[in-house]
Amino acid sequence: SKHRFPVLESRPTEPVGRGINNDLGQVLLLCTISVPVALTMLRLARGFLCVPLGVPLGLTHTVVLSLGATFLPAMGIGLMFVVLVRTTGASPAATYAGESLGALLGGGLFVFVLVGSLPPLAMAALASLVLALAGAFSSGRSVWGLVAVWAAGLLLGGPLDGHLEVLRFRQMLPTAELVETIESPYGRWAALRLDEQWSFFLDGQRQLDAREGEEAPGGLVHTALLQKKGPQRVLFVGGCREGARFALSHEVLHIDCPELNGVPWDSSGNLDHPLIQLVAQDPVDFLRHSTHSYDVIIHDGPGPNTVGQSRLYSAEFFSLIAQKLSSDGLLALSLSGSEHQMGDEVRRRNGVIYHSIRRFLPQVMVAPGDPALIFATASSKVTLDRAVLLERLEEAKVEAPTYRGWLCTDPFAMEQMALVNRSLALWPAEPGPLSALEVLETSSIVVVEPHSDSPLNTRHHPRAYWAARLARAAKFEPGWLALLQGLPGATRLFLGCSGLGLVVLALWGRRLKKPNLGLTIASAASAFAVMALQIVVLFWFQSAVGQAYIGLALLSAALMAGVSFGALVAHFVGRPRLVLLAAQLAIIAVGGLLWLILPLGELVGLLSVIVAALLGALLGLHFGCTSEMWRGHDDDAA
Repeated sequence: SKHRFPVLESRPTEPVGRGINNDLGQVLLLCTISVPVALTMLRLARGFLCVPLGVPLGLTHTVVLSLGATFLPAMGIGLMFVVLVRTTGASPAATYAGESLGALLGGGLFVFVLVGSLPPLAMAALASLVLALAGAFSSGRSVWGLVAVWAAGLLLGGPLDGHLEVLRFRQMLPTAELVETIESPYGRWAALRLDEQWSFFLDGQRQLDAREGEEAPGGLVHTALLQKKGPQRVLFVGGCREGARFALSHEVLHIDCPELNGVPWDSSGNLDHPLIQLVAQDPVDFLRHSTHSYDVIIHDGPGPNTVGQSRLYSAEFFSLIAQKLSSDGLLALSLSGSEHQMGDEVRRRNGVIYHSIRRFLPQVMVAPGDPALIFATASSKVTLDRAVLLERLEEAKVEAPTYRGWLCTDPFAMEQMALVNRSLALWPAEPGPLSALEVLETSSIVVVEPHSDSPLNTRHHPRAYWAARLARAAKFEPGWLALLQGLPGATRLFLGCSGLGLVVLALWGRRLKKPNLGLTIASAASAFAVMALQIVVLFWFQSAVGQAYIGLALLSAALMAGVSFGALVAHFVGRPRLVLLAAQLAIIAVGGLLWLILPLGELVGLLSVIVAALLGALLGLHFGCTSEMWRGHDDDAA
């Protein structure tokens, strides 16, 4: 990295994306209501403004109507007419597509302005583009403009990803500067700077905080190394960047640092020390094939927040650690989530990890805090007495003033430690069964593996188990998905797939002398629904997009699937005018019900997905029936 990062200090893993998630229900509500309101008001206002269907609304009319309807959807409709639809040479179906689907574009813009999310905006814009052009193919429009849009998206995919990342973090920390992002097998790291304060995020969750010139106390490393007199061989599983210099002050003889990406951020400047061996290898594979034993193994990972990190908190991995420890060796582990501050889900997760460690290293001591510090050995007891630690620090002649000051705050209060250890011991050793909504909305519990036998995990929560296996195969094992890991970003992949689908649809539409708008709507909407689900499958557990992106992608998929279904129904219905009237009334009714039923601030749940699919079906009926009416009008004229 070209930046010189300060010394890092481990801090609580606070989900900084929580603000976006809490506002997602409100954004969904406003966006969903804005589309039918703007569409209905513009359609009803044509009679009062004496503007027939097929004639673009002027700028004055659009602005006036925006005062009564949602601003962005109404402006989106005007934009679609100005850019894509001409008054001459365009069929009535094409002008209708520009008007109606402009509402979808405006709704996508509405979401983008509020939360800076790409999937709904891209889907709405591309769907509007292909549907508006589909009805105008008979007027001789060329498909090369669509190809140019696709090529520009591929070339600008990387910068667009960076811009969206900046928007995302500006909402989390409005005055912070996004210095750099790095893609690693563990997820996406981001470094933010606010004045002299640095914050490091992994997949949108704060992992490390530091101030320029401020020295971290190194509580986990110093306390672990003071448990043994003269530790010789030390292994770091995560945290080597900031923990290496603490370990070197104890005069250890060798330090192993297996890093899957091989080039971690070097904030301490000590990774090039001759005693440190940086190995570009997965820690699980490294331990499995290592022939050495270790006096101390320091596990300072970010926590089981992603599938990649959960592998390092499984019973299988703790079994490997126990096998590689010397006879009186020690495991020191930091675990996010204070026992007395976090909710039941995090406490249950920590309880499962506590019991998994205790199966192989019976002597376990947990120091409360966030992160909590866990020390475990096979036989010898752990000493966390402050006076004893200070005495051993003097005997080892270790210069650690910040650690001494940290010990003076009495971080290992005996009464609190006894309470926390009793509480963790009472939690069940296995995670309970999870409901479908918990599988969708939680990623910390479902990826914990308390036992190595897969049938047990499959029986408890099969969906989460196989989803985790799929993400693990895509992320940590070589295979056909390895090609996707080499792409610069999610935007490039999304634009590539969607652009290819648009070109195929456009070429197919040009071959038809008289394209059917209803069938085209159904085909395009189905394609976009599949692409939205692909985004969820590829990036869910990798958290390359984040919870708000995932939720909106799910809703976009449900909306487009509903549009496809509604358009197909409209194509085969015999009375399109009656169905059109019913669909318009139902859209207004659904908007009102959403206002009354959907709680503000709720995460994306089953109700939201059902409502999005229902709204999509109604819009599909609306689009398809109008296209059938225009087809009948054209047939009569012929």
